[in-house]
This record gives sequence, C-alpha cells and structure tokens, in this order.
Amino acid sequence: CVFNGVRLTGKEKYAYQSEFTKEEILKEENADIRREIIRKIGIEKALQVLDSKVLDVYESKVGGRYELITIDIGDNRVRPFLKMINPSMDGVVHIEGVRPEIKTVKEALAWRMGIEEYKEPEVLTWEKLN
Repeated sequence: CVFNGVRLTGKEKYAYQSEFTKEEILKEENADIRREIIRKIGIEKALQVLDSKVLDVYESKVGGRYELITIDIGDNRVRPFLKMINPSMDGVVHIEGVRPEIKTVKEALAWRMGIEEYKEPEVLTWEKLN
C-alpha cells in the first residue's frame, strides 16, 4: 500500500485511520510515514495529540506569530520546537526543532539565523524576491 508516495508495508491501516495516538506517532521510526501521519491529521491536531506546551510567544512585525513549544518525544526527552506560519507557503504552519537549551522565541530565531542575538528585520527575505 502506498500513502502519498510512501510505502506502508505492514502499516496499511494508517492509510485509512483518521485518528492517531501519541504513542503511534512517537513510535513510528520511519520519518516519511511520521510526516504523512502528521500531514493527514494536520499540524495543529498533531500538536494537540502530542501534548505540546507553549513556552514563549513573539509577535513579529514582519514575520507574524512565533511560538516556542515543547513536545515530550519519549525517552524522558522534552524538546523545544519553533512554531511559525510560513508566509511563502500560503500560511502553512511549520515547526522545526531547535537546540535543547533554547528558552525563548528570539533565542530560537537567532540560532536559526546563525547569529548571536535576534534583531527584527525590516522585511523577510522571501518578500524581497516577490
């Protein structure tokens, strides 16, 4: 069985499931299958199922709302993720992992940009290209 181009050998039920548990998502070792599960139920529902917690919020004048969230990924590891709206993809919500010691959105943005301290840009890069 193929699900959005991903082979589900032994996991065909995922193609027909509409609800997933935290355990099903976290125990899935295949990153492509895990991505498709999250895409199927939606990022907001996935974050709810995964019991994400908001640590920090930042309202950027140019980038919109950013949240630093945590997700207990199992094995006693609670990891931070930067949640943002991707304006270049018609407002699709996107999360990406950040370093474990990061405690604020601005720290996450600085780390992501490879700079020491975050400074609000005047315009986002993708806006310059359009």
